[in-house]
Amino acid sequence: MDALRDATSGLAAVYKKTATVLKVLSDHALAELGVPRYLWKSIRRSLPGIHDCVLGRFDFARTVNGYKMLEFNSDAPGLMVEAFSVNSAACRDAGNLDPNEGCEAGLCQGLSYAVCAGLEYVRQSKSKANVVVTCGGIFKKNVAEASYLCAKLQPFSAQFAPLEKLSIDSQGLYDPAGKRIDVLVRHCNLKVIENTRFTQRREAPQQDCLLRDLVESRRLALINPPVAFLLENKAVQAAIWNFFETGLYFDESERRVIATYMLPTYMDPPGEGAYVIKPVHGAEGDSITLVENAGKTIRRSANSTYSDTPVVYQKYLELPHEELMTEYGPRRLHLVISCFVVGGAPSAICMRAGEPITDEMAWVVPLGLDDAYL
Repeated sequence: MDALRDATSGLAAVYKKTATVLKVLSDHALAELGVPRYLWKSIRRSLPGIHDCVLGRFDFARTVNGYKMLEFNSDAPGLMVEAFSVNSAACRDAGNLDPNEGCEAGLCQGLSYAVCAGLEYVRQSKSKANVVVTCGGIFKKNVAEASYLCAKLQPFSAQFAPLEKLSIDSQGLYDPAGKRIDVLVRHCNLKVIENTRFTQRREAPQQDCLLRDLVESRRLALINPPVAFLLENKAVQAAIWNFFETGLYFDESERRVIATYMLPTYMDPPGEGAYVIKPVHGAEGDSITLVENAGKTIRRSANSTYSDTPVVYQKYLELPHEELMTEYGPRRLHLVISCFVVGGAPSAICMRAGEPITDEMAWVVPLGLDDAYL
């Protein structure tokens, strides 16, 4: 627990410093990172008083040399309910101590701080605030997770509204009842929001820049802020590693964090060694290829949704594996362990067990502490 949270704390600080560079990148640099053109105008945006990533999740592999970061899910991380809530119930049932005890209260506090800063940004009082949590309303799991976030924001009377039910004009973004939204807590990728064709109210201009204009004119606050999408880009891992190898930008303590917890990641194939090819905007193990030292492909993802997007090349690290009991009997499964970051601070941990390429079919493994070890 301590090792995971130490890793998360150090990496969160590295990403926080990296964000200051990302916010001043040119359009050409954003294109090189594979950022879609329609996001260039909004992607650099952060909001005063709100962390660039209010809620995120670092994924790690455990090795004989400690934990190594696989990726940073900073835009709209999943597994919240499993880590912050369900794990506690599993521990109570098993008679174990919950390693995430107190983290749910910290989640409430971190979200509340961000919403308060958002209300200050749009110059709205808490008593009159309209705080909405949103996601695409197609998948029940996403709706349930968004509803969970609403419950964590009960002091603000936060409500859930599917993206498809929101409307927009030059004065604001509106909930299904027609009330202007002050703070939008998004449990969906920024690309999804930017690609949503909201119902237009009155005479609204073209929507291409309308959401960005609402944020810039202090009529709407977004949580996570837009720049969180850029932090999730796996090309940022390559940029951080390049800074590390060339001795630029980071100080000695930050370089130690990078050397200890990050894997060599490049925008071009490495000259030797096994590596993983990952799309810069991929998710849930989609469109990933494992390559041996000789350049031979040894495994591919079942899906190839992101096959036409830019990729990074990351040093291959075999995931630890164990035989675990499932509803289908014992299975040899590979383990990925994660730690959430809330407002820059390490928080709840969780584990998944699945195939060598962890995808959406992986099992979530309850984590408990035996008090005999404490």
